[in-house]
Amino acid sequence: MKLLLIRHGETQANQEKRYLGQRDMPLNARGEEQAQQIGRQLMHEPLDAIVTSPLQRTRATAAAIACYHDVPIYEDTELCEMARGVWEGRTQEELKASSPELLACWKKTPTRCQIEGAETLYQVRTRVISALERWQARYQHGTVVWVTHAGIIQVTCCHLYNVSLDEWRRFYPENCALISLHL
Repeated sequence: MKLLLIRHGETQANQEKRYLGQRDMPLNARGEEQAQQIGRQLMHEPLDAIVTSPLQRTRATAAAIACYHDVPIYEDTELCEMARGVWEGRTQEELKASSPELLACWKKTPTRCQIEGAETLYQVRTRVISALERWQARYQHGTVVWVTHAGIIQVTCCHLYNVSLDEWRRFYPENCALISLHL
C-alpha cells in the first residue's frame, strides 16, 4: 500500500501555538487555502480512498482533496489527535509558568511523562498500529490518504521507521505537509 500522510490545514490554535489535542476547531483562512493547495497538488494522484480523523479540521482538509477524486471518504476515530488532557487549549508559555518540570520532561522524554487526562504515546501507537493493519489489509495494493494530525503522523513514522517514541519530534509535520510511504 502507498500511504500518503497529510496533516490538516492551519487552525487558530495552531497559529497561537496551543495544544489543541482532540478539541474540535475549524480551519482558519490560511488553513482553508492550505487545504485547497494540497488538493490541487494531489489532483492527478491516483487515489483509492481518503481516510480522515472525525475532527472538522481534518474533514475540511479531506474534502478539499476529495473534490478532485471519485473515491470514498472514511472517518476513522483511530486517526484522531492524541488526547492532551489538561493541556488542551494551553500554550507552551502557559505551561512553562504552571508546569515547568512536566513540560521539560515532555520535551526530553515524553514516554516517561503522564499528563493528567492525556493519552500516552504508547496508547497512541496502539491506535496507529491498529489503523495501519486495517487499512493495509483493505487496500493492500492501493493508494490511501490519511488526513490526520501531527501527533498521529509522528507516531506513525516512529513505528514504521522503528524509531523510539522519545524521538517523535524528528517527524514533526507542518500544516498540510505530505509524507509519502510505501508499506
